[in-house]
Parts: sequence; structure tokens; C-alpha cells
Amino acid sequence: MSLPSLTVSPGNPVTEQHLDTILTKLGQNLRPNERTDYLVLLKAFHDVTESVAKLPDYEPPTDLERFPRKDIHFLKSEDNKLGAWAWKFTAKDTRPNGGILSGKTVVMKDNISVAGVNCLLGTDAMTGFVPTADATVVTRTLESGGTILGKAVCENLSMAGTSFTAATGPVHNPYARGYSAGGSSSGCGALVASCAVDMAIGGDQGGSIRLPASWCGIYGLKPTQGLIPYTGIASLETTMDHTGPMTRTCFDNALLLKALAGKDNIDDRCIATPPPSEIPDYPAILDEVKGTANPLEGAMNDARVSRKVRDAADKWKEMGASVEDVSIPMHALSMDLWLMIVRMGIN
Repeated sequence: MSLPSLTVSPGNPVTEQHLDTILTKLGQNLRPNERTDYLVLLKAFHDVTESVAKLPDYEPPTDLERFPRKDIHFLKSEDNKLGAWAWKFTAKDTRPNGGILSGKTVVMKDNISVAGVNCLLGTDAMTGFVPTADATVVTRTLESGGTILGKAVCENLSMAGTSFTAATGPVHNPYARGYSAGGSSSGCGALVASCAVDMAIGGDQGGSIRLPASWCGIYGLKPTQGLIPYTGIASLETTMDHTGPMTRTCFDNALLLKALAGKDNIDDRCIATPPPSEIPDYPAILDEVKGTANPLEGAMNDARVSRKVRDAADKWKEMGASVEDVSIPMHALSMDLWLMIVRMGIN
């Protein structure tokens, strides 16, 4: 064990009984002289953990003077026809700079932290959670000139692909009342499709942006993991967490992606992501392909990669190996595995 010091603080609570409990669990025994050394190590380790635990939590700064929240309120049912609004408020830059989202209205999925605004997470199991800091996507939206009009209902703990599990009630499809809007970013899909807002920022661990986008007839993007920081958003499971844009037009989707993308030096998911200054100009790239016969290249099956794999297989054949195409039955278990990973994540 590596420790910065073996000095033990007065009143250190670690005793020989703690050492014996650990040894019993591990099925180990120590010589008398080793017991003394290991007890000192345990005591010193406890002091280190105590000193770290006393450090203040890091909280990203939130500029409430520049980005004030106004008129925070919960809508009455008669004013929330689709059941899609979780909370209403207005937040925008008091020092507008002509950013790329100027003139755009945006709603946040209700698992995204907005300082001073209640976060329901689609459940009534935990109430009264009011974040004190903004998520990175909130800050970037406001800095880019967007006006946030509120938070959109998300399904219960973001764990459903339909739109009837939120504690506040069902979210109706804007084209067919009584039918599902998809989930778990259900409110986002309904509000964008009904033109209540221009854009939404949703979350996706297994379809939660793509399902409501599909069912509500809008554009929804699950970006490469870590392209948009997840800082300040309720996690389901770190390896599956994604946040991304939901819009009525493809161009607006690219615009919002440009505003949000780039590492924030907080979220570990962004380890390989370039800073915002090096993010491609997605709207310009999209504009370049207008009018072309084949505007977008599919990336699901890159011919170059397929050729390399086949070439490698042929090489193995030349060396005498037996090479054959196989199926992987375990792929059929993907939904079962997803379910267990996510359940373990939220626990």
C-alpha cells in the first residue's frame, strides 16, 4: 500500500478489531509482528481518506447575474395540454453576444440540472431536489444566445421508452392525444414537435432521444459518447450516458450540436474529445451537401474497414488457418444485458 505518511492522528478510530474483521473476511492470518505494521497502515489510510472526504465538492460556477432564471412555476394541467412541461421559467443572457443560438428557444430534459429550478427526474420517490449549479449544456446554450423556456418531462428515472411512467402523468403525442410520444425524453419530443420550442436537449442511454424523435417526427441525435459533456445531468450508467439535440430541422440539429460539443475538462467521458474551439462547423458541413444526389454517407458499414477485415481473414487462410463466417447468438441478449447494466448503474 502506498501512503504519503505513516503518522497517525490522535483519536484515530481504527482498532485491532477492525483488522481482525478484515482478516476474517479475507481468510488470512498474520504473524504478531505483521499485525502491528498492518494496523499502522490501516490507521494511516483512514487518516488519508478522512482528509480527502473533508475537501469541498467541486461545483461548476453558475453566473445567475448574467443568466437569471425568471418566472419559475409549475403549470396547471389546463395549461399543459400535452403533459410535456415539467417546469416553466425563462433564462437568457443579459449580455447577448450574437451567438449561434440567438433567437432560438430551448427546453431541457428534466434530468438536466438548472440552478434554482426543481429537478423531478420523472419520479415522486425523491422530491425537493433543486440543483445549485447548471449543467454544462445549460451554460453553453445560454452562452450561445439560446433562450431556455423550461424543463421537459422525462420518464420515471429515464427508464422507459414510452411516455406514461412519469409521476406527473402521461405525455401525449402531439399528433394523436392518448398515444405515446416515446421516451424517455418524452416531453422534449412533444414540445419540439408541437412548436412550443425550437430545440430540446435530451438524454439517451438506450434510445431515449431517438425513440421520441422518431415517434414525434423530429430529428434526434445520439452523438458519439463524450462529444457533448454530461456534466450536471443525472446518470444512468457512465458507459451509456449520452446527451444530444432534438429539433424540427436537420440544420437546427447541427446548430445545437455545434453549440454544445467539446470537452469541459470535468466529464471523464470526454477524455478523447477536442475542446469547443476545435469542434467542426457542423452547420457549414451540412450546408455543403445541399442539393447533392447522395448527401450523407452511411457509416454503419464502411467498405474500407470491411475490406481490411476480409484481407486479414484471407491472410490467415494463406497461413493455414481455418476461417469461416460465424453468428454470435449472444447479440440476442443485448436488451437483457442493457437492462442489467442500467439497473446496476442507477443503484
